[in-house]
Amino acid sequence: VLVNRSTRTLSSVVVDNTAALQEIGDRLVELGHRRVALLRGPQAAWAATHRARAVRSWAEGAGIDLVEIGPLEAQFEDGRAAAAQIIDAGADAVFAFDDLMAAGVIAGLSDLGEQVPTHRSVIGCDDVLLARTLTPALTTVSAPFEELGRAAVELLGEVIAGRTARAVSLPGTVALRGTVGPTSR
Repeated sequence: VLVNRSTRTLSSVVVDNTAALQEIGDRLVELGHRRVALLRGPQAAWAATHRARAVRSWAEGAGIDLVEIGPLEAQFEDGRAAAAQIIDAGADAVFAFDDLMAAGVIAGLSDLGEQVPTHRSVIGCDDVLLARTLTPALTTVSAPFEELGRAAVELLGEVIAGRTARAVSLPGTVALRGTVGPTSR
């Protein structure tokens, strides 16, 4: 049983962040954001492909000018290093692949004299402990970790019983916190 990735031949349980990412995107539009950076995750990561697709779809439908940066590794330092590119691109908001990368973006923007959310809004993904302990707390997409675990165990029981492989998809939810604010541009 695969968790947070999918193939046709094995049972899997994944988080579909599409609706939550689009909801956050719509909030950005309400706050006046029009040029948004997408920091893509690792090229081989299943989650990076699906998250990028969701943000691209939202941006296209909302008439947002989307700037893509990456692929990048899912690490603090890659987010920090991308801060200068975000500023150079004129993006007023950033979707980072995950919370660790988003924390790096916030640090990198601070190094360059920018404050979040005063100058730019930053969004992460996964809602790890770091997201809640940052100041300001990180707006992110929360994964239903307990439900993922329960679904994976249930699928494992089905595999052991010889049932046909199947995929389960659970929705991510919005955790709107302090890193999203009105654009200053």
